[in-house]
Amino acid sequence: TFSETVTIDGDKSVTPGDGAAIHVDASTVTDNNTSGSGTAAKYTHVNIENPTIAATNSLVTITDAATLYISRPPAAGTNITLTNAYALWVDSGNARFDGDLQFSKAIGPIEIEQGASGGGSALLIDNDDTDQVALDIEAANVDTAAIALKVPDLTTAHAININADSLTTGSAIRLDVDDALTASATKSLLIVDYDKAGVTASGQTSSTAGLDINM
Repeated sequence: TFSETVTIDGDKSVTPGDGAAIHVDASTVTDNNTSGSGTAAKYTHVNIENPTIAATNSLVTITDAATLYISRPPAAGTNITLTNAYALWVDSGNARFDGDLQFSKAIGPIEIEQGASGGGSALLIDNDDTDQVALDIEAANVDTAAIALKVPDLTTAHAININADSLTTGSAIRLDVDDALTASATKSLLIVDYDKAGVTASGQTSSTAGLDINM
């Protein structure tokens, strides 16, 4: 138990690769408490409890507070080239976030890259009975696309595949722009096609839909 702040500091010479500052070695941890055929609610190997932040003076405000803060990825020093530098690296296994996941607009676009081994989906969102994907695009983003999809090497399958077999009401895709369109931007949906047919549809389409496909 440490009752004071612990600071790890000081330059050093090391062999790269395995926790130069802090290393938690692999070990076997035996549960000697849970009864036979019982279920333990949770096990964590490293657990950081949230602090309660108070102030001596009144009406103090902290703009951003974090239980764990990582300032930035490793920086390349003398005689070093970093091919990939990550502030956080989960080498294997799933990562779970029970709260909101917020991306600052200052970081630029969010890239999802599927490895060469492929298989499955690069991005799968399953929210059960709620909206699959909800986007709230602020009015300040007037010069860029809300959603940009680029698949230059796609030869088979679909860039977007929507399976709504059990849909009884509503729409598989709904585009609601309200008063966002101006005189110079009169298209709620624009399909740019150079060499191939832009839209292929099968089944019934609504004559009152925002996108009306006549077959």
